Amino acid sequence: MAPAEGLLCALEDASFRTGTDLFRALARHIATLLGRQNVFIARIFEAEELRARTLAFWSGDRFLDDFEYPLRGTPCEELLRHSICLYPDGLDKEFPESGGMRSYAAVPMFGPKGDRIGLVATTDPAPLPPDFDPQPLRILSVRAASELIRLDAERELRASRERLELALEATRDGVFDWDLRTGRLEGNAQLWEMFGYTREELATPEDWVRITHPDDLPKASRALVAHIKGETPGYAVEMRVRARDGSWRWLLDRGRAVERDEHGRATRITGLHSDITARKALEAQMAASARLAAIGTLAAGLAHEINTPLTYLSAGLESLSRHLPPLAANAPPGAVAPVLEALQISREGAKRVRQTVRDIKAFARPHDDDRGPVDVRTVIAQAIRLVRQEIAARARLVEAFGDVPKVTANASRLGQVFLNLLLNAAQAIEPGAVEKNEVRVSTFVDAAGDVVIEIRDTGRGVPPEVAPHVFEPFFTTKPHGEGTGLGLWICHQILQSLGGHIALSSPPGRGACFRVTLPAQTDAGAAVAGTPPARRSRLLVIDDHAHVGTSLRLFLGDEHEVVTATDGGEALRLAEASQFDLVLCDLRMPDTSGIEVYRRLVERAPALADRVVFMTGGAFSDEAKAFLATTPTPVLEKPFRPERIRELLDAQVRA
Repeated sequence: MAPAEGLLCALEDASFRTGTDLFRALARHIATLLGRQNVFIARIFEAEELRARTLAFWSGDRFLDDFEYPLRGTPCEELLRHSICLYPDGLDKEFPESGGMRSYAAVPMFGPKGDRIGLVATTDPAPLPPDFDPQPLRILSVRAASELIRLDAERELRASRERLELALEATRDGVFDWDLRTGRLEGNAQLWEMFGYTREELATPEDWVRITHPDDLPKASRALVAHIKGETPGYAVEMRVRARDGSWRWLLDRGRAVERDEHGRATRITGLHSDITARKALEAQMAASARLAAIGTLAAGLAHEINTPLTYLSAGLESLSRHLPPLAANAPPGAVAPVLEALQISREGAKRVRQTVRDIKAFARPHDDDRGPVDVRTVIAQAIRLVRQEIAARARLVEAFGDVPKVTANASRLGQVFLNLLLNAAQAIEPGAVEKNEVRVSTFVDAAGDVVIEIRDTGRGVPPEVAPHVFEPFFTTKPHGEGTGLGLWICHQILQSLGGHIALSSPPGRGACFRVTLPAQTDAGAAVAGTPPARRSRLLVIDDHAHVGTSLRLFLGDEHEVVTATDGGEALRLAEASQFDLVLCDLRMPDTSGIEVYRRLVERAPALADRVVFMTGGAFSDEAKAFLATTPTPVLEKPFRPERIRELLDAQVRA
């Protein structure tokens, strides 16, 4: 066969081969074309020194095992400086370790940047013939070099893909590649597994549409269509999708077109799917807390305006209730009875207003996480008062409060739990059949010594397939717009933070029962009853509303001396001029505040500063909060019982 024909056959044969198979075929063809005994193809690489590793080694009639060798001190080293290396004869004398080989011919293989990446070499125990043509060696070395470049690129691509998959796995994001022309959807495993599906279950974009919440589908479609048309540089949309377990999860879908047709329409889109359920739950909880905080601020302001006049109204009514009965003894029969009845009704009304204001304030403090001994029965009673009308329209309310120890909790946050559970119980019952339905609230201690609160209703109940999901964020069975799906989740979070838990029981046809369990407090202190005062004491009342001091003087005047002041300056002059057993000071006054009065008393009369008790209508400034947090001074919230002032005076006299 002519050399040219042999070269063409070699190239044709090489076109069907890759990898090791190609390198071996080239080595064998070169040996045949050039009549050489040994032909090897090697990769050049740098470790501590420049080395070569054979990719194929043909010797005589067989292939030898691949091996590594250093380039230094070998004829191959010359290829680092020259484009061809020829030793027509005498190789064995120049390089004794050549194993009796007399001739050598080799060419380098070049990479895409012109760097030397390998070599193709031949050796033989006979000298090179005078007409030796290295051209076939050069031509076939180019084919070997191109294959080596391809293998390196393939290996780097594989490594890059592995690194990308590791990075994507670490971020827990799903990655998708959507061909809009064929509808083919490719992605990593996380794309399907994050919501519990298999690749086959969500194989097409239509499958994703099927699990998307119907309320979120229009906005998702608008964002995607606008990007497909080229109206936006990318798209990002938050939407709910139904997970395989039936729960709704929040998905952030982000994508960008990487290919467009001649009309500018997207033909291929790649992007990411992120599960943002936890983030959305946190945002919703923060928004709910912000709304409650706003309500709390409004409630505190209203309470301050209501509580101050309510304080002197209550004190005045109590004073009348003490002084009026003796006068009735000398009045004509029946003349005073209507007055006494009106007085009693007024006292009950004032008491109810006072309790309502306190209940509203108690449930409007989401930022307050102070914990202490809490009687769950008191907190439940507050919640019941706020929802009593809602329950009364649907069912009978049964309160079965057994004796239970106190728990360590935050009364406001615990109140949110009971308020939510009571509202859920009421709303589970259709209005109009009060006598047939019941909401039962009970407290007791279980066998483990924990405090248990059960809120049971005879409503529609919770289906078995729904029950496992009721404490998940955003899960709701209410119509759109009537529920966020966060109420029971927040209850679960609050109780978990208190060391407790909540469970649901809903036998078919028997309503639902939510059972709250909290660890009992083990070191609750007991109050020690006092003894009557031994002498008449002096009280200084400081309040810019004069009626507060006047009403307390009317109520306590028979037992104690009550001195009043309507501003801080007047109060300080009185405090310096005479002695007082107790100072009752409003925290918030227009000119000299209660805080300033206290600070001046610390400087001028420190003994009297220790006897200060603050009054407040409930509107705390940041300064007042910081002051009260660092000052061990008692605080009375208006409206308070006048008897409480008597108790404080008695305690001070005994001290």
